[in-house]
Amino acid sequence: MKSILAILLLFGPVQGIQQKEPHKDQQKYFKQVPIELTETSSKLVTKPAFQYIGNTQCDSDSNIYRQASGNQDYSGTIVVKLKTDGNYKIYSLPSEDVKNDLVLFRVNPEGKLRILDQGKQSGKLYVHEFSSEGSEATRTELEVPVGLMPTSFLVLGNDHIQIYGLLNDDAVPSNRGKSYFGEFESSGKLVQQSNDSASQNDVQNAVNTAATNAVAEALDGYSYILAGNKVLVLSAAGKILEKRQIETPEEGYWPANIFTDGAFLVVAFFKMPEKGGIYAFHAMFQLLNRQTGELIRTYKPGQIKSNSLACFTSEGFILTSIEHGKLKLITAKP
Repeated sequence: MKSILAILLLFGPVQGIQQKEPHKDQQKYFKQVPIELTETSSKLVTKPAFQYIGNTQCDSDSNIYRQASGNQDYSGTIVVKLKTDGNYKIYSLPSEDVKNDLVLFRVNPEGKLRILDQGKQSGKLYVHEFSSEGSEATRTELEVPVGLMPTSFLVLGNDHIQIYGLLNDDAVPSNRGKSYFGEFESSGKLVQQSNDSASQNDVQNAVNTAATNAVAEALDGYSYILAGNKVLVLSAAGKILEKRQIETPEEGYWPANIFTDGAFLVVAFFKMPEKGGIYAFHAMFQLLNRQTGELIRTYKPGQIKSNSLACFTSEGFILTSIEHGKLKLITAKP
């Protein structure tokens, strides 16, 4: 377990440590002026030659997980684990399911990986669960209705699975064109479901609007969903405990991903490049108190030649770039 003391010394005080409140003008200053990060170490990691899709996820050991494909049409999709020791591991569906569509994946802090996949012809929905280093997967079929196209996937702290999606023309006539939300036990048994044209269900809306399925899972079972300009805090049982408003660091930035480690949350923001500028997104990262949601500091990559945040750990911010055909993992601190 990484030392909480180290991260407290690195990023400053959090809830439970007494500190004199800064003047309001100082608080405003911290929010407006981001602090530049400095590269403290780096390493090159072998990066398999795949096309990578969607948001980065990582476990508590800073291993990075990406959805990838070796084909132009994204068929044969897999999950690649890029290890901090420089090696990598590929997780693929077993032979009987290899032709299924790999829809989404989730990895928890302990490195347990779950892949959501769907039969091309049958439309059946499965969750394949891998242990941290295991190659064999346990397959569970979810009791979903015919015609479901899943778009979001969440695993709760109690191992229940939540699915959001849309019902297409293969669904029964009364359900076509409606949205779908379902919660399932780890065995695949349905716990609850709803299919509405415009649901008011908070959890359904949260899973639906998560930016590229941006979810941070903490070791204590809490989940933090990035939904538009809010962070939704879910208990291990899937109950929404809080809806926290987040402020963009500067005009034009939008929240794109969320990470957690110990006492903190980090929200990554991106901004389109200026017209005529270098074709690369601008980035800023907000460090938040995980317990209260309070903004602690705002950071930016500065002179670091990367704006892609892959992980946040007690050692600092882990950014990635490509160098000499390999993936460069950059550890950065204020």
